[in-house]
Amino acid sequence: MGAPSTEAQDIQIQRDEASRVLRTRLCGVCHIPPGNEKALRVFNLDQNNWFASLSDQQLLQFKWRIKVNGEEIKEQRGDPRKHAFTPAEIKLIAAFVDKELEWRSSIPPWLGQPVVPRR
Repeated sequence: MGAPSTEAQDIQIQRDEASRVLRTRLCGVCHIPPGNEKALRVFNLDQNNWFASLSDQQLLQFKWRIKVNGEEIKEQRGDPRKHAFTPAEIKLIAAFVDKELEWRSSIPPWLGQPVVPRR
């Protein structure tokens, strides 16, 4: 099997960076076991391709969900000083969402959702 394309490598880098940020911020409170059972059914950040279980609409929701304020973070058992996303992280997650949606739309529907090989 040949090496993954540059585009495939780029999307995997973005996926890895997004996963790292999400794990350390508020998402990690609920979406990493033992976490919140309902949230884990949506996606589990401990799974390599956690984003594959999300619909395009759910991915788009990341763009506004990561802009939570301090009170919203407290309501979800988080610490605003530790769990709030920085402007750079918001930009990184938005770029991940855009790239992931672009990647998905480039695949003919009969082939299903693409999965990039792990490095």
